[in-house]
Amino acid sequence: MRLKTCLAAAAAALFFAVPASAQLTTGAGWEYFNFGGAGPVESPFDAFTFTSASTTTIEITDSYTYGDRFTLSWTGTTSGSFTTSDASAMDGIDSGEGDGDTSWADPFMSHGSAVFGPGTYDFSLSVAYNAAGTTGGGAFIRDDIPSEATPEPATMSLMAAGLVGLAGLTRRRRKA
Repeated sequence: MRLKTCLAAAAAALFFAVPASAQLTTGAGWEYFNFGGAGPVESPFDAFTFTSASTTTIEITDSYTYGDRFTLSWTGTTSGSFTTSDASAMDGIDSGEGDGDTSWADPFMSHGSAVFGPGTYDFSLSVAYNAAGTTGGGAFIRDDIPSEATPEPATMSLMAAGLVGLAGLTRRRRKA
């Protein structure tokens, strides 16, 4: 009877488990963010931290309208900052670019990157300049940090249910 109760509890935990969310999904490709004007970018990319055991590159590219520029600052194993390229020749003109790869490839779109050695870093992202005639916009950020498999609560619940089942079978065999 206890085995059935344990299995029912594990099944309920599996059903109601909710995966945790992250600010920047490492290794996930281009992630879109929007901003409302010069100054710190609001969540989810206003501040984020990562630790990497290998060399990592973070890239930022403007999108939709030429002219926005960004500053990425960091502290940690090393400290520094960079500001994306100046695309003022086309300032305020609609680019028609709506995805990270196309925006990154456009030579007139403001973009930049930084390479980081192994270590832990804290980042902040801000808008250095808004495109002419705009009060906000959209852009993309990505990193090449390999995503590490992190067990979700559902996976842990399933493993616990299996261990409880094995313990119950072992106990039943010993009694017999």
